[in-house]
Amino acid sequence: AMFLVGGSIIGHGLPFLHHFSVHVVEFFQTLPTIGNILAAISPILMDGAIGLIVGAICVVVFQLSKKVLPKT
Repeated sequence: AMFLVGGSIIGHGLPFLHHFSVHVVEFFQTLPTIGNILAAISPILMDGAIGLIVGAICVVVFQLSKKVLPKT
């Protein structure tokens, strides 16, 4: 759940990600039959993906900083 919340905050905070999400929803709405379902779940999936990517970047940065910085 935290990946979804964090991804949503980041996705709405960066205009290009927010506009991309809106365009994806609009595209899915044009598809017949399954388009409305895809349009409903695509923002959730995109927020989760953004949250996972940013979380992975944070893990890498913290792991590298532990190796580079001296221990106190």
